[in-house]
Formats: sequence, structure tokens, C-alpha cells
Amino acid sequence: MVSFYQFARPAILTLLGASMVYLPSVKARLITPIRKKTDRPHYVRGLLSSGTELSVRPSGEQGSGILSSMAAANCFIVIPKELELARAGDLVDCEIFGAIVSEEISP
Repeated sequence: MVSFYQFARPAILTLLGASMVYLPSVKARLITPIRKKTDRPHYVRGLLSSGTELSVRPSGEQGSGILSSMAAANCFIVIPKELELARAGDLVDCEIFGAIVSEEISP
């Protein structure tokens, strides 16, 4: 699903002549820390909320075969390749693909 959103969707939209091919992006406050092991960007399925400020947390287990976290998600939390640990409280980029939850979310 992540690969489709990052590669196939923009390619298809480009072929269709769309002017906006990438997901809209916002900054949000990370609720829980995220650690990654690889030297590449990491796209974590997340739940974005618009309480007193935009906040985000992972939407569940992140394994490639786990679809429940994708079904529960409304964004990708983007952790850049240079960052091994995104701490709770950090501002992170989020690529939105669903409706934003309009309440506070807890860790």
C-alpha cells in the first residue's frame, strides 16, 4: 500500500494529466516515539488528529502484511533517512490520504 501511494499513484495521476500528483503534507506533533533501522525514508501508517494542535501517532502494527493499521490510518508519518529515532513531541511530516480525526488522540 505504501509503495502504491509513493510510486504508482503519482505515476498514474501524471499519465492522466493531473496537476497535483502527490499527497498533501502537513507538520504534526508526534505522540509516541518511532525508531527505524534502515538508511532510507520510513513511511509509518498513522492517525492524524486536529485537537488543540495537529498530532499524530502510528495507527497500529506496521508489518507489510498487516492491513488493519492501513485501514485505521489517515496519513503516512514520514521519518527521513537521516533520522534513526523520532521522539515523542517532535514535529514530523505527515502525508494525508484520509479524513483527519477532530479530537485529541492518546498514545
